Amino acid sequence: MNFAIYGYGRMGRMVEEVAVSRGHLIFSVFDVDKTLEEPAQLKSVDAVISFSLPTMADDLLMVRTQQTFPEAMLALQTSVKEHGYQVTRVQRIDIGLTGMGYKTDKYRVVFVGKPKEIQYLVNKYPVLAAYMPPQISIFAESGDTVLITANPMIYAEMIDDEADKILFRRWESDVFSVFDDMRNADD
Repeated sequence: MNFAIYGYGRMGRMVEEVAVSRGHLIFSVFDVDKTLEEPAQLKSVDAVISFSLPTMADDLLMVRTQQTFPEAMLALQTSVKEHGYQVTRVQRIDIGLTGMGYKTDKYRVVFVGKPKEIQYLVNKYPVLAAYMPPQISIFAESGDTVLITANPMIYAEMIDDEADKILFRRWESDVFSVFDDMRNADD
């Protein structure tokens, strides 16, 4: 795979070393000295690994459900669509994790969004390209299924236009609603 690394501190360098040792190509590295200016800079990249925006636990949204992993995955996709968003991609993460010794076959990253909104934001704010579309991680843990995502308001901190920040407030409200749907599915 072709990766880009956004944030080239200690973790960025470690990830580069591991990726290269496993036969992957680091296509680009972005950091303070070399910033992402245009989405076209990511044209040949399969995935961006970002360490540029430190996320605190307060910035993460999480829900735990007693649904099995397949039930929770279906409920998530249904709720996302009912809220007017598209599931743009589902990426298996478990293959890489099992290769590192973790014992799981139920770990996915679900990319969600409204393509026109995402395109608008990325065109106007290229720095957001590494974070779009937003992702929800979903994995099985101790008989439950856990969903985690970054609070969309962290992206609002990266832009100045108050009118555009309204999109992130709506996204945040919709994530809370989707996660409520996941909680209510247990009833």
